[in-house]
Amino acid sequence: MKDSEFLALIKLLDDSDTEVRHIAENKLLAEGKNILERLESAADEIGDHSLHFRILNLAASLRQTNLSAQLLEWRKGGGEDMLEGWVMLSEIKPDSPSDKIVKNEVSRLASKIWLEIQDSMRLHDKLKVINHFLFTIEGYKLEKQDPENPDLFFADKLIATKSGNAQALSLLYLCVAKKLDLPLSGVILPEYMVLYCFDETRPFFLDVPGGGNFVSKEGIQLFIHKLKVPDAPSFYRPASHIQILLAVLEGLKRSYARKDRQEMSMLVDMVLQDIDIHF
Repeated sequence: MKDSEFLALIKLLDDSDTEVRHIAENKLLAEGKNILERLESAADEIGDHSLHFRILNLAASLRQTNLSAQLLEWRKGGGEDMLEGWVMLSEIKPDSPSDKIVKNEVSRLASKIWLEIQDSMRLHDKLKVINHFLFTIEGYKLEKQDPENPDLFFADKLIATKSGNAQALSLLYLCVAKKLDLPLSGVILPEYMVLYCFDETRPFFLDVPGGGNFVSKEGIQLFIHKLKVPDAPSFYRPASHIQILLAVLEGLKRSYARKDRQEMSMLVDMVLQDIDIHF
C-alpha cells in the first residue's frame, strides 16, 4: 500500500460517518501483519486522542488475528515444537522482537551445556549441570517483586532480563532439555509448572522455579495441599505441548486482568477462543 493511500485511510478512521470508518478499517485490516509497524508508528505521531486509540485498537486486532492463525496451525500440526509455540505468544504485544533472538539464545544455552554433559551421566547428574549453568552461571531467576507482571510469561522478556515467572522458567528449561534430547515433559499445576523426568529407575519431578530441586510425588502432594485446592491426577502426569501453551495463555489472560489491562486480557481470551473453536 502506497503512503498516500495509507495516510488517507488513517484520516478516514476519524470520519464522522460510521460506514466510512468501517470501510477504512477493513481496507487496513486486509493488509495483514505487514502493516502493523506503520499503524503503530502512525499512532505515535497522531496528536488526536480518539484517533490515536482507534489506530492502536486496529493494530491490536491485527496482532490477535495473526497470532490466532499461527497458533491454530501450530496446534493442528500437533504442537511438536514447544519453543515455536511459546515464542509466538510474544506477537500479542506491540514490541515483539524477532523470534530468532530467543531461538538463538536457547540454542546457545543448549550448546554450552552439551559441552559439559557426558552420555555416561545419570539423568540426575545431567540436570545438575543444567541447573548450575542456568541459575549460577547465567543467573536466571524467579521474579518475586512483581510476580503478576504479564511480561514474565514471554520468552523474549525472560531472555532479556534473566527473570521470569514459574511457567517461563520451566518452559526455558524444557526447551533447552529438548535440544539436549533429555526425557523431560511439563506438568501443569495451579498457576505453577514443574517438569516430569522420565528416569530409568524411578520418575521424579523437577521444580525449576525453585532452583531446579528434585521433587517426589509426595512433594507435589504437599504443594497442592498448601494451595488448598482439590487434588487431581493431572498434577502428577506429563502434559502435552498444546495443553501447556493453553495453560500459559490462561495464565497470561488472568495476569492482564489482575493488572487492570482488560483490553489485553480480552485479546488473549479471543486467541484462546479462536484456537479452540476452529480446531
